[in-house]
Amino acid sequence: MKNFISVIVPVYNVKDYLKQCVDSILSQTYQRFEIILVDDGSLDESGALCDEYAKLDSRVQVIHKENGGLSSARNAGIDVATYDLLSFVDSDDYLEPTFLERLVQPFLEDSDVELSCCRYVKSTETKINVEQDKYSVCAASELLNNIYDDTISNLSFVTWNKLYSKRLFESLRFPEGKIHEDEYTTYKAIYYSKKCAIILEQLYIYRIRENSIMTTSVKRRVDCVQAIRFSIDFYKGYHEDQLMKKAIYCYLVQCIHWLKYIEPKKDRKEETKQFKRIARKYAFQLDCSFLKKLYLKFFTIFY
Repeated sequence: MKNFISVIVPVYNVKDYLKQCVDSILSQTYQRFEIILVDDGSLDESGALCDEYAKLDSRVQVIHKENGGLSSARNAGIDVATYDLLSFVDSDDYLEPTFLERLVQPFLEDSDVELSCCRYVKSTETKINVEQDKYSVCAASELLNNIYDDTISNLSFVTWNKLYSKRLFESLRFPEGKIHEDEYTTYKAIYYSKKCAIILEQLYIYRIRENSIMTTSVKRRVDCVQAIRFSIDFYKGYHEDQLMKKAIYCYLVQCIHWLKYIEPKKDRKEETKQFKRIARKYAFQLDCSFLKKLYLKFFTIFY
């Protein structure tokens, strides 16, 4: 159904946070949605809590599956999604009441919009108040440049602060077995969009947890670096030289972080050797402005 939203929520061992998450979706001011709770083999009471919500509200459907990770759970949700718009909410996060209403508004007013995004705020931070009812429509390349340049803070390549046309996922899925699945996928969804919309309000609350996936270090960094490498090749294939250079800069910054924080503690010599070899190749493709920026970043990190 047009302008209805399938909200996909991967669930794994989040019994202490799931209620706040689902309640924040059910209480949205925009009510044209279904919720797909994907229980990814939870070992606590999360799966049973999902079933309770399905009994209470017919818009909630539950998938119980063997544990396969966040990407696997999201993909399972996409496969059964009924509606033409997709939203992804992590089960330990929660939404402002107008999240869906504000993100769907550009779709209602411009049929070429295929992706909208808002800013997010960490649960430990104070929200920034901005004027409501304002959004801007732009080309996909403009949104990508905004994210790389951090022109507008807290947009990022995360999956969960965005609303997508389901068409974008006809041939796109999240890579299973990766931690930084967002960085492998979101830039493609943006690039394939006819138009994008940017909402400045902070409508998604991202919870910081010590034992969450995003707090693990080594594999997280390896996956992140690999994802950026893939994006470099992606932009090169579409002859997007400026976006490719910005992705290269991000790759080199991640390599600097690796040398500073990971290698001295973890003795990951093989990855370090590979990163250095690729970094040398990429560095020669940057112009002076990028190299100057990279030098300043290097100096900031090491000194």
